[in-house]
Amino acid sequence: MDDELGPQDTEWIAAHHPGDAATFRIDPRVGLRADDFATLRAWAASLDEPDGT
Repeated sequence: MDDELGPQDTEWIAAHHPGDAATFRIDPRVGLRADDFATLRAWAASLDEPDGT
């Protein structure tokens, strides 16, 4: 199984999800880990910034 999302994945998400989306892979065998929560915190914080970065 590929550990990274490819361009086709992000294109599908953009076409089918109207809002902002955090696009990264979570291993279903492991679930969310500390680094995943850090990624989600950074993504959520970026939503508060005017330019989204």
